[in-house]
Amino acid sequence: MVQFQIVRRAEEALEMKLVVRRALTNDEEGRLTSWLRERFQYPFQIAFTYHDEIPRAPSGKFLDYISEVE
Repeated sequence: MVQFQIVRRAEEALEMKLVVRRALTNDEEGRLTSWLRERFQYPFQIAFTYHDEIPRAPSGKFLDYISEVE
């Protein structure tokens, strides 16, 4: 994995943005989903999206986690 960013889109949904050399297999996505659910201790719905790059915040910092939930 080259770069990743987790975005909490809703109370029960995460987007896992990935910059990778190749797309993950279904098995790899499944294992990563299990790891994330265990890590967050919650059964989130997780969507994987693939990108050429993930932009930095306006401050210039790279954020590996963003919550859009208030």
